[in-house]
Amino acid sequence: MLKDIHVGNENANIAICTFWSDKEQLVKELDSKQYAIIGNLYSSNGINFLLQTLLRNPDIKYLVLWGSSLVSSDLHLLNLWERGVQDGFIPDTKIRILIEKQYIDILRKNVQLIDLQKQSADQVAAKLKEISGEEKPYGKPIEINFLHESKVSTIPSQVSGHYLYEEDAYAAWLKALNYVMNFGVEKITEKKYYNKEYLNLLITVPKISKKLNAKASLLELDIAPILSELEKNPYSHRASAAGITFTIIHDKVMVSYEGKSVELYKELQGILLGLEQLQKKVCERLNKELGTTYGLGSITVHIVNAYIEEKDWDKVYVLVKDSKAYIERLNLDPKGNYIIFIENKKIVVEYRSIEGELIEKFSGTNGQKLYKKIASADFFSFHAHAAYLGYELGKAESCLKKGEAFRQDEA
Repeated sequence: MLKDIHVGNENANIAICTFWSDKEQLVKELDSKQYAIIGNLYSSNGINFLLQTLLRNPDIKYLVLWGSSLVSSDLHLLNLWERGVQDGFIPDTKIRILIEKQYIDILRKNVQLIDLQKQSADQVAAKLKEISGEEKPYGKPIEINFLHESKVSTIPSQVSGHYLYEEDAYAAWLKALNYVMNFGVEKITEKKYYNKEYLNLLITVPKISKKLNAKASLLELDIAPILSELEKNPYSHRASAAGITFTIIHDKVMVSYEGKSVELYKELQGILLGLEQLQKKVCERLNKELGTTYGLGSITVHIVNAYIEEKDWDKVYVLVKDSKAYIERLNLDPKGNYIIFIENKKIVVEYRSIEGELIEKFSGTNGQKLYKKIASADFFSFHAHAAYLGYELGKAESCLKKGEAFRQDEA
């Protein structure tokens, strides 16, 4: 970006990279006739633009490094000059070089890297006096277009721990497939084919969808011990068997299942359908034998290793692409809703339960401070709800400053 560059003498033989440090500290100490350009480099991906600039300016024979880098761009640049490009990358990194190797080799041969990162501005000035000058270019200016950069097949993530709450089980299945295809790690199996894998995927659905199309699994579970345990433990109201736990909360039978390894495309629908059938059986038997009026609660599945086999990737990709309406749909947040309005020259945010009960109330004149206060309380189930609140608070603050009426949009 132009604001990150200071131009000196276009015929000078020195360029200076200051990484994250303030380049103005050097500008005021140096003679602008001694350098061609001074610029920042905030990330390793910016190395491509630095290389492009050097190729356009064959007068530059020295690249001076000064200042501190908050990432590893300094190390990557030194590594590139020392070892060149390997298979399109800076060696032993994921930094893609979008310039053909032959041009990188021209720079490595003709431009000397001088590392003065730990030196003072005065010491840099002394070094420039020693090496500066207007020399004959080592060649002609080279204008290059960047090579095509392919997108990554897996989006970087923590690879473990993701929660999906979805009102409809079919949509939950689709969103789970989409998430693992996007964020799962590609791992080769013993049979020499790849899986997309994600660890500790947690899915909660309040009801099962009629659109699920699979044979119910887990039905071999004997529910007699479950019923006996629930009847004997009126206080804990919890019983488990074969990784399936039934718990009674607020007069509803909740069911949880932990699967060690689940193939999402072929197995998850059947697991959800099976859990629903077992849940109904347990609920009906308890109501019949105990005279209770329990209802059906939510179903939660914890998958330690969720994966999709390579042979199904294309089918899953097409399925997800054709199901955008399900993938993009937003759910009511089970944690509650936010009512936003302006009152007495302040932004007021009421946090209410789904039933409308007031849980908490916030007020202030700064939307960002209000957002941080609410976010720190972890009142969101979904990123989309957090984004919606941030947008509405920004809009409310703008209306407050302008003296305009504020109307909250529907989520």
